[in-house]
Amino acid sequence: EGFSEGGSELLMGQEGLYLEPPREDLDWSSLKFSYTKCPSLVISDIDISDGTDGGKWSSPRAIPHEPLKLEPSAGALNYGQTIFEGIKAFRHDDGSINIFRIDENAKRLQRSAERILIPQVPEEIFVRAVKMCCAWNSSYVPPYGSGGALYLRPLVVATEPHLGVRASKAFRLVVYATPVGPFFSKPEGLALRLVTDFHRSYAKGVGATKMGGNYAPCIKSVDEARQKGYDGVLHLDAEGRGLIEEGTGANFFALVDGVLRTPSTHRKTILEGITRDSVCYLARHVLGMTVVDDEDLPVELVRTAEQAFCTGTAVTVSSVKRIGHEADSDMVVCKSLDLAEELKVILADIQFGRREGPEGWLTRVTPSDLEPLS
Repeated sequence: EGFSEGGSELLMGQEGLYLEPPREDLDWSSLKFSYTKCPSLVISDIDISDGTDGGKWSSPRAIPHEPLKLEPSAGALNYGQTIFEGIKAFRHDDGSINIFRIDENAKRLQRSAERILIPQVPEEIFVRAVKMCCAWNSSYVPPYGSGGALYLRPLVVATEPHLGVRASKAFRLVVYATPVGPFFSKPEGLALRLVTDFHRSYAKGVGATKMGGNYAPCIKSVDEARQKGYDGVLHLDAEGRGLIEEGTGANFFALVDGVLRTPSTHRKTILEGITRDSVCYLARHVLGMTVVDDEDLPVELVRTAEQAFCTGTAVTVSSVKRIGHEADSDMVVCKSLDLAEELKVILADIQFGRREGPEGWLTRVTPSDLEPLS
């Protein structure tokens, strides 16, 4: 029989298909941002080597969770031809499950694909695959009130075995899921280290592309920062102009003289964050603030910041208390964390259905997103 909550039929489907309630054997109150294997994956393939698939992505299908099977010479492993996204789904008070701004993730994946010659995944295929993965793992969507979410990770990997630097001719889209809690649990605010001996990206480079090759080079800087007591890092521009760009996996905001500022994405050196865009909208249209998101952000200006915070799908909106570097561990000490907390609450209220958000920000998952496992 199908599952219904509070008399609602939102989770009921046709022919006995239904979305499941949260599992009872998981401790939802202690969720962290860590990996828990869910039972199902969703995959789609394309092979453009001989036209057997007509150069089109196959219809997404759900399968039992299993390891990826790749040849050692696969393009993803040898030449880094792989891209990914990060998305969250939220359970509402009525039991329904809703995905946040999935259309923007679809568009960003297409931009990443274009940059490294991966056949673009049509938005319809992408949305179908992500919703299907969420539906098949619906019992792992945390209960309303827990503060947790189901993190969905679509990634595209080059699967063709070959030698030589060229675009692969075969790819697989894989979507997996895991329930997550907060990335940071620091109500006192984060401490960020300004990285001065390494540049994450360059103008006319691939800094705006969400691919694995943009993250691995940053691991050393993040590890060194944590060893020195920081929670994360901030990267500077590679031209030596003293401009703050972003953290590793998070965009950066600073409140200076009552104006909310975040580095511009026009030089294509930082990721066009979806949470960044959402926060800019909320600050402007809900809080009535002046937001500057189309200018560079010099370190010297940030030195005078009253408040600062980071944004991202994983970190949501995380307050920053202190920014330092090798020569000055207290270069910036923020006086307040109020703005970040206010924006975090507004954003969460929209995501969890407690507050009306802009049209199209939430996409409901329904039993029609299920299909039999192959």
